[in-house]
Amino acid sequence: AELAKKGFFYPYKKLFSEPKVIVFCLISAIAGIGRYGLLTWVPTYFMQELNLSVKEGIFSAIVLPLGQACAMFVFPFITDKVFKGKREPMLALASVVTFVCLVIFPFITNATAATLMLFVVGVFSMVTGVIWAIAGDMGGRAMSATVVGTLDCAVYLGAALQEGTFGFFTKAGRWDLGFITIGGLYIVMLVLTLLAGKMKLKKL
Repeated sequence: AELAKKGFFYPYKKLFSEPKVIVFCLISAIAGIGRYGLLTWVPTYFMQELNLSVKEGIFSAIVLPLGQACAMFVFPFITDKVFKGKREPMLALASVVTFVCLVIFPFITNATAATLMLFVVGVFSMVTGVIWAIAGDMGGRAMSATVVGTLDCAVYLGAALQEGTFGFFTKAGRWDLGFITIGGLYIVMLVLTLLAGKMKLKKL
């Protein structure tokens, strides 16, 4: 009720005055680039580079969203049992594993091995589940939905950005650059996560 008295734009002015929120907007944008970049281009990669049929390529690509779905069970378990409820370490671990897998992935020529690797990538690249939990922590009771919505917007801006960028790589026949670029962005995410972990929020 007190928040409502301050006007519609007050929560956004408050949030964007916080460097930690801005850092997590960048992290969210990278998550969008990774998630939708892989979902969009992997089926085509399987067909063009591994010479699979349309049916086989689509079937192989299904393991990516399957891995992403499993992340919603894997991440909370690791966060609670291994990191004792701390969320940033889980985000950092996911960034490192995703980077390593994506750098290796373009050099795998066996379809079965590529499919298994893709499942691992699906699990660890799907970091939005952790991001939403952090958003709730940052926003508290009064602004958690606003923070989630803001970070979700950043995710979809990243998703839009990847469309043209990776389309350029695929037209040039440089699939390796596409995957390595996404992997590199997850290293940027790691750096941003370590930075965010040291930041303190004012009381929102």
